[in-house]
This record gives sequence, structure tokens and C-alpha cells, in this order.
Amino acid sequence: MRERRGITSGSMSSVPRKSNIELFRILAMWGILILHCMGQGRVLDTVVPENLNYYLVWTLEAFCYASVNVFALISGYFLIYGRFKVCKVFSLWVEIFFWSIVVFCIAVAMGVCPLDGLSLVKTIFPVIMRPWWYASCYLGLYLLSPFLRKGLLSLTQRQHAALVLVGLALFCLPYDTFNVASGYSLIWLVYLFCLAGYVRRFGLFVQVSTRALTL
Repeated sequence: MRERRGITSGSMSSVPRKSNIELFRILAMWGILILHCMGQGRVLDTVVPENLNYYLVWTLEAFCYASVNVFALISGYFLIYGRFKVCKVFSLWVEIFFWSIVVFCIAVAMGVCPLDGLSLVKTIFPVIMRPWWYASCYLGLYLLSPFLRKGLLSLTQRQHAALVLVGLALFCLPYDTFNVASGYSLIWLVYLFCLAGYVRRFGLFVQVSTRALTL
């Protein structure tokens, strides 16, 4: 029996963005915002155990915990057949730099962040100093994306599936042997790129209807 092949990049590159996936992206962005409010806002530290609010807050935290992974998967889903643009690298860097300056100025004005040398260096070099891990790692992922895409598209479905399963086994070890850093790393985004690439190439959920999911 012939092994199922992925759809060629030429036929997929013109596929428009899907509204359901874009809605999922918006929900993931809200989830990330909630996670930051819970963590940086110290909501998790202030709730009292065995209290109703405690269970509500941690339940919401659990639901939103995968938001970063979802956002990265959606990015990989589109990047696997996307076209690398040097101008986008510059655009991403400018966006990161701009918001780094804006947030720093607001934080200093509110007295949240001290106006010292280290804070200023982190603000001026946000990609290198990594005050926001996802922005730095995503920029790195985008730079690697043409090479990852070329490698993945050369794999058969069986080989691509084996890559995903081996990666899952390696990253599920009880110790952080490969510096996944609980998902806050470039290597984890690369793995999610491979996983999303498999879903996109071989239409993993294309034939799954919403009616079947509700039965």
C-alpha cells in the first residue's frame, strides 16, 4: 500500500487563512493575557487555599496554561507552507524593540521598574537579553523556518510521524535533559513547528467533523 504523501507547497501556499483557526488564535492570545495577569499580577500568590476563589483561579489557570503552545502550533501550521521574508525579520525586530521601549517607559513612570544600567540594556537589546522569552524565541524560529520547512517536506508521512513521536518521548523525560525549560525555549518551539507541520501536511483533522466530536 502506497504511503500517503504530503500536499505540495505549491498547492498549499495559496490557501487563505481559516477563520476558525484565527478565532482559536484570538482565544489563545486571551489565555496568554490571563496567564500574565495571574502570574505577574500575583493573583496566584494571594488566593487562600481551600477557598472557592482558590479553586476558581487555579481552574482558570489550568485552562489557559496551554495557550502559548496553541499559539506556537498555529504559527507553525501556517509557517510550514509560508514564504520566508527578510523584511519580516526586520519588522519583528522593530516591533519587539518598539514595545520594549514603550513598556519600559511606562514601568519607569509608574515606579515599577528602576531606571538603571541593566534595565536600560535589556530594553535596548530585547531580543538578545530576552526580557520576553517568546518574542526572542519566535524570531529565532522564524529564522530557522526555511530550513525546518525544507527538511520536513522531504520526509515521508511515516518519517515525519516518527520524528514527532521521538521528540515527544525525549521531551517527556522526568528531568530537563534537553533544556526544554518547561516549554520556555526555542527547542520547544521547533518541536511544536514539527508537530504543526505534520498536522498541516497530512490533514490530521481535516476529516474529523464537529458532529462526530459531539457523539
